[in-house]
Amino acid sequence: MTRAIQLLKERGISFEYFVLLVPGSKTVPFKKLAKTRRAKKAGMVDPATAERLTGYQVGGISPFGMKQRLRVMIDAGLLSFDKVAINGGMRGLMLVMSPADILKVTDAEPIEL
Repeated sequence: MTRAIQLLKERGISFEYFVLLVPGSKTVPFKKLAKTRRAKKAGMVDPATAERLTGYQVGGISPFGMKQRLRVMIDAGLLSFDKVAINGGMRGLMLVMSPADILKVTDAEPIEL
């Protein structure tokens, strides 16, 4: 599952947006994520911002072909699978790919969550 994330940096002066690829069953540990990214706070963006940044509706956000090129991060645990299903750009459209191919195409950064 692809999630659009917002980091609050430097006392609210700047924001960093990126997409995070995590298993759909996993809860994102936002405090840990903020700490590893040296941010004050991390959280999901609101649906309107997610659509504006990615060009996709929430529920169909894909790391491929986004409206704005955002950094992509992937839960390192996904790298142990041969194949994973990932949003394909619209609700209900899933692409089955190897995590290695996702890394190659998106230049994703593996992170421990």
